Amino acid sequence: MVEDADIAALRAAGWGERGIYEATALIALFNFSGRLEAAAGLPPAPPHA
Repeated sequence: MVEDADIAALRAAGWGERGIYEATALIALFNFSGRLEAAAGLPPAPPHA
């Protein structure tokens, strides 16, 4: 769960609103795609050598 303190820490580290939004959107997209692959029964990707 993302708390207000997490967003405040990003702002204190110099992140702007757009950067926070884009990072959140990208993380959500990867989360969604991983769940969709799992629900479709696709095998996990092999580990990189």
